[in-house]
Amino acid sequence: MTVLRIAVKIGQVKTNLSIFAIKKIDFTKANTKELEHLSREESILRNLCNTKHENIVRYVTSFKTDSVLYIVTELCAGGSLYDYLRQVKIGLEEHEFKTYLEQILNGVKYLHSKNITHRDLKTKNILLSSDCRIKIADFGVAKEVTSNRATNTVYVGTMHYIAPEMTDGKGNYNSKIDIWAIGCDCYEMGTSKYAFDGRNVTELKNAVGKNMLPNINSLRFCETMREMIIQMLALEPTKRPDAATLHEERLDQVLGERFAWLRTLVLTVKNLEDGVREYSNR
Repeated sequence: MTVLRIAVKIGQVKTNLSIFAIKKIDFTKANTKELEHLSREESILRNLCNTKHENIVRYVTSFKTDSVLYIVTELCAGGSLYDYLRQVKIGLEEHEFKTYLEQILNGVKYLHSKNITHRDLKTKNILLSSDCRIKIADFGVAKEVTSNRATNTVYVGTMHYIAPEMTDGKGNYNSKIDIWAIGCDCYEMGTSKYAFDGRNVTELKNAVGKNMLPNINSLRFCETMREMIIQMLALEPTKRPDAATLHEERLDQVLGERFAWLRTLVLTVKNLEDGVREYSNR
């Protein structure tokens, strides 16, 4: 069996000393499916390059020789979210978690608005810039669609993050699989562990297919946030909120709950000031 050789190196442009990540792929050793993934990633990144969204890894250029394809993107010096979570070991504090989640949802909302379903939103594909800004990367199995109907049938992605509708044998799914993956990412950000795991692929597939949810209530997050994660991990895709709703409504609700104490404090201080003012005027 041939192995697709992919290496990521750091490169520098001499004219302005800018530093980039250079993905080097030996496509002479790639099979048809791997070549398709490479072509898809290059195409989607190229189409996204004009927008330069803050939470999508920025495409710079690509070129090839007789045997090697080079894809040049911005350098995400902070590494992957996966690696960071394994360093933290016990999950993120709520304020850091919300910061990352807001950026992930912002990026996915943008992708979905452009009819792009990522299809592999694992934490290894969510990168961090040098200033810890989220950058969604690796569009090798992403797909551009023109409808949100469940018409996709190709089994892709990483098993720990694959939605139940991709394991039922029917193979019909839409962009809501990205929402499921974000729900898995949320649990992982809270614990530094996979939301769904197993000793083998069969056990893992069974856990996902039967929606054997981990203990969401054990997460060190507010109740509204835990409920939001449960919604993302709904067995029925239609019951999962879309990325725009999660980003613009659900997350605002969580942030509002988080700072409810501040509003109470402000009102208390105002009432005290009014009381002092009234007493002084007597």
